Amino acid sequence: MYQLPGPPPQPLRGWQQCQRRRLSLVMMMVLLATLVTATDAMGCPQKCSCQQRTVRCVKQQLDKIPEMPLDTNIVDLRYNHIREVPTNAFAGLSHLHTVFLNENQLRRIEPDAFRGLPGLKYLYLNKNRIVEVAPSAFDSLDRLQSLYLHFNNITTFEKGTFSNMAALERLFLYGNQIRRIPEGAFTGLPALKRLRLDDNPLECDCSLLWFRRVLHEARQTLLATSSCATPEQLVGKSLADLGEDDFHCTKPEIVSEPRDIEISNGQTAVFTCKAHGDPRPEIVWMLDADEIHSDDTRINVLPDGSLRIDEVTAADAGMYECRARNNMGQVQSRPARMVVSNEVIETEAEAPKFIQTPPAEVELKVGAALVLHCVVSGAPTPSILWKFNNQNIQNGRIKLFGNGSLILPVATLDDGGVYSCYAGNAIGNVSVNATVQVNAAGPASTSAAPDSSALPPSSSATLPSTPAGTSVQDETVSPAATTTLAAKASPVVTIADPSDPRTLKTGEQLTLVCETEGNPVPHVEWLRRGEPITETNRIYFSDDDSDFELTLTIEHVKESDSGSYECRAENELGTASSGAVEVTVINDVGPPRFLFEPYDLDAIEGTTIELPCKAEDDDDVLQTKWRKDGRTLTQTDKYRLSTAGSLFITNLTEADQGRYECSLLNQFGRATASGLLTVKKKLELLPGDQFVRIAIAEASREVDLAINQTIAKLFSGNASTAQHHGDLFRIVRFPTGPARELARAAEVYERALVNIRRHVDTGKALATNSSDFNYNDLLSPDYLDLLAQLSGCMAHRVTPNCTDLCFHAKFRTLDGSCNNYKNSGWGSSLTGFRRLLPPIYENGFNMPIGWNKTKMYNGFAKPSPRLVSTRLISTEEITPDERITHTVMQWGQFLDHDLDHAIPSVSSESWDGVDCKKTCEYAAPCYPIEIPDGDPRVHNRRCIDFVRSSAVCGSGMTSIFFGTVQPREQINQLTSFIDASQVYGYSENFARELRNLTTDDGLLREGPHFPNQKSLLPFAAPTDGMDCRRNLDESTVNCFTAGDIRVNEQLGLLAMHIVWFREHNRIAGELKRVNPHWDGDKLYFESRKIVGAIVQHITYEHWLPLIIGDRMEPYTGYDSSINPSISNEFATAALRFGHSLINPVLHRLNESFEPITQGHIPLHKAFFAPWRIVYEGGVDPLLRGLISVPAKLKKPNQNLNVDLTEKLFETAHAVALDLAAINIQRSRDHALPGYNDYRKFCNMKKAVSFDDLKQEISS
Repeated sequence: MYQLPGPPPQPLRGWQQCQRRRLSLVMMMVLLATLVTATDAMGCPQKCSCQQRTVRCVKQQLDKIPEMPLDTNIVDLRYNHIREVPTNAFAGLSHLHTVFLNENQLRRIEPDAFRGLPGLKYLYLNKNRIVEVAPSAFDSLDRLQSLYLHFNNITTFEKGTFSNMAALERLFLYGNQIRRIPEGAFTGLPALKRLRLDDNPLECDCSLLWFRRVLHEARQTLLATSSCATPEQLVGKSLADLGEDDFHCTKPEIVSEPRDIEISNGQTAVFTCKAHGDPRPEIVWMLDADEIHSDDTRINVLPDGSLRIDEVTAADAGMYECRARNNMGQVQSRPARMVVSNEVIETEAEAPKFIQTPPAEVELKVGAALVLHCVVSGAPTPSILWKFNNQNIQNGRIKLFGNGSLILPVATLDDGGVYSCYAGNAIGNVSVNATVQVNAAGPASTSAAPDSSALPPSSSATLPSTPAGTSVQDETVSPAATTTLAAKASPVVTIADPSDPRTLKTGEQLTLVCETEGNPVPHVEWLRRGEPITETNRIYFSDDDSDFELTLTIEHVKESDSGSYECRAENELGTASSGAVEVTVINDVGPPRFLFEPYDLDAIEGTTIELPCKAEDDDDVLQTKWRKDGRTLTQTDKYRLSTAGSLFITNLTEADQGRYECSLLNQFGRATASGLLTVKKKLELLPGDQFVRIAIAEASREVDLAINQTIAKLFSGNASTAQHHGDLFRIVRFPTGPARELARAAEVYERALVNIRRHVDTGKALATNSSDFNYNDLLSPDYLDLLAQLSGCMAHRVTPNCTDLCFHAKFRTLDGSCNNYKNSGWGSSLTGFRRLLPPIYENGFNMPIGWNKTKMYNGFAKPSPRLVSTRLISTEEITPDERITHTVMQWGQFLDHDLDHAIPSVSSESWDGVDCKKTCEYAAPCYPIEIPDGDPRVHNRRCIDFVRSSAVCGSGMTSIFFGTVQPREQINQLTSFIDASQVYGYSENFARELRNLTTDDGLLREGPHFPNQKSLLPFAAPTDGMDCRRNLDESTVNCFTAGDIRVNEQLGLLAMHIVWFREHNRIAGELKRVNPHWDGDKLYFESRKIVGAIVQHITYEHWLPLIIGDRMEPYTGYDSSINPSISNEFATAALRFGHSLINPVLHRLNESFEPITQGHIPLHKAFFAPWRIVYEGGVDPLLRGLISVPAKLKKPNQNLNVDLTEKLFETAHAVALDLAAINIQRSRDHALPGYNDYRKFCNMKKAVSFDDLKQEISS
């Protein structure tokens, strides 16, 4: 998709035509000179390379966009210092279809920046510093298909910015600072398929209700991601998944209506209109029943909703009404009449005089609003002019109001400077300066915060004075009243009606009025718990011009609004604060909500059942009512109501059948739910049956909470969140969607069984803690089956469809299914490992070895894996193996990633909410590695965190619904076949993401091209699950994506992946040349089959004999009775011998097999460093090093080099991991038996001394 070359130029054909026409030598020389001149005019820009109509200027320190040849198709300007895209920056490049401007320093996209590009399809603006995008920045891009703006600093945008692009399919805005989405955004995008708004601090209040409706209506065609940052109860939830009742919106209510005005020609009239509502209502004005749309600069609707008319004329007379509207409805005020008198008030001439001036210095941060007030009096009325750095302000982003106010809604670094206000009339002139400093990040300490009318609003306001000649409703202010200034005075602050403390319930409204006096007019702000209050959709300020009041209003108060409130005023003579008002908000949010609600239930005659009914929040006034078939129930011996609200029905009979309805009531409303009870003939009922649904609800909530918190911690991308060294290891092993769902089902089932046992223990005197306890004694078969269905534990057991023999006879499936027609699931991805020997769990089916720290094995407690690693395995001495090269190790790792990957737990928290990084206790799935006393490296911790592998349904505790208890078995995420799944992926969806579907050539997707480099793997997207959390201090180059999520683990492995990705595309190209009639799917699967065969050939013919010798028997043909699934022993222990072959240094050699300029690289610096492939010589130096340098020799006293035991992942985190200790702990987690058990399995005698090993293990 990055390069679509057109037909090559054909100058020779024109030359031959000239020869055929026998032009004279002179004419040919003139023609040649003309061509040379034209070529120079359209030449390649300096510092750039040009080939096949592609201009590449990567990492050239450019600070502006260069001029390019007019026939350019692709422009690659990544990794430069470009700070702006001016208007018509690419004018004339009508053939341009792809622009890379990511990884620059762009701060703003100017209007019409991309005008004149009719063929533009792909536009990359991600990873810049963009704060603002002009509404017309993308106008006329009718063919644009993909627009990438992720990882910028965009805080807001206007509704038309991303609209009316007919071909746009992908719009990525994730990773910005967008809090609100203007109503009407994203219209006119009929082709849109993917919209990403995740990782933005979205405020999911009523202002986004319209957007939720849009997402809901488009859910069949549009895949959109967005999550809420506020309010607290919606944090992390998808906006599209919310119901309308989650928003608690209210219709507008007008609280201050306009009043009649009588005014003279030439004066200023102000009509007031204030309204409450959620979302905050929009105010529109009507004159004589017609909405005012006038472009007359005299008429302005002020940010607080008031209507201001300057220099009133007789034509302005009439009936004025305001209308407040939001997406919940609208309301209209009473009409107010304006009568305009022709009488002209004579005023004495007066030079301009400032009534209110901006502060001398203002400091704010990027993205905040800048508000400067400049109010003057004088006769004739002075004219006001604003300048920035002594230049007239022409920036369309800055709004200038007739009363002298200047508002810049979103400040950027370029907006810092000196702002000057000039006022003048025929009598004289005055001016005042304000120096504004805009900081890039961090909290802003402002000497004067902006007025509450600004957008986005602030917590403070300077109370304005009314200028001369202004009429506010029915009060006429004489000009003389504004010319006499009072004596200067320090501020005085009081809070009206200071009742203390104040107690409110959630959902009510808090109003606090701050009254102030002083001259000059003081700057006023409200504080909560000592911090300035910022306006939101719920919190806003209003002022009273005449009484010097600043009113704080908080609608729909929450518990977080509790605290001490004070008002502070400041002018040049001092500062004054009011006393604190303590506000307490009691949780009482709207109508009640169910935590547990009734459900359809089948029960047995003569039993007692519980129909659950419980609210999320207990409340003193909450009432619970039950009805049966519409009839209200009262407490009797038959019906008993628990304190939580559940209904117990005793001694069931057929007459008790019917629909039972539970109603929860409080002062805000009611919630109702019902369930159908069916009574069956008496059968044997076991004690745990009645708790199944309650236990499954508890388990789902506990497991999902832990999973969601783990995902948020690992993939939030929040740079301010400190990362732990274990996070890196978990990220590269964290399961993707389908694998996570499979693991989750087993976890929910297992947790539900624990909860059922707890419920029974609480209410029954059963011996469920004995060693011979069996869950079959606790749950009947029907309820075991119900539990399996509710947990999702049955979903993965669907038999693959292998009926398409035309495909299966020729090609392998991507998930490994249908390889064996009789047992179609054998060896497929996302299935359990098989076992050579039964596992040795401590309780027989799911508790790992060493969980009980007092349990003895051969008379001893299990030692810490870390102690075994430091004493027996780790080595600083390395001996080269003269028999094999380092390629043997690298092929082994590459092959291992084709065969197995045990899925880790879907959560790094225990089901009780304890973070596995913060505990050294064993609490599933946490299974930490203890640090022994005297450890040579780790001194400040008691353990290294470790999380258990996930179990497959039908093993461990989940096995009981299959009739008998089976030991816990782990999941293999990959196919068990040598089929190059590390290149192509292990599922249909994953493989599709890796393909280049923009052509029909069967290719794998390529990444961006770098100078002097062949094709590389594509960069990973956040949804690929390959975020390796590389060390950003070294480079910001992204990680690559491939068929296995561990592709970036170390440079040698990454080089191998790149080689085979290139080989697939080479083979597909050759097949296309030979078979031009083949379509893309045919080319892809044929190429994949050839690559898989090559990998098999190398493995069996060249690699495996070096590992196990030449004693392999010849292949005798396919045997459908052999299960090819990878064994747990192979994945967890056997193949890990390759760790002992790893050298502590990766050699990098040039064409002469000498070290490259950057030198060799220590192994611990090669972990997750994909940038070194890009900028340090590419793949070839690594391959030369692998094929020419010996592997590490495995010796009894030289096992794993210290880079693996003491420096693992050190480049990314300060505290390194220990691979040897992890291997040991993993084998205990997987319950592998001891070494002698496998000797017995292989018909070898038990070893009791090292001498017993000499026949099988050479020194």
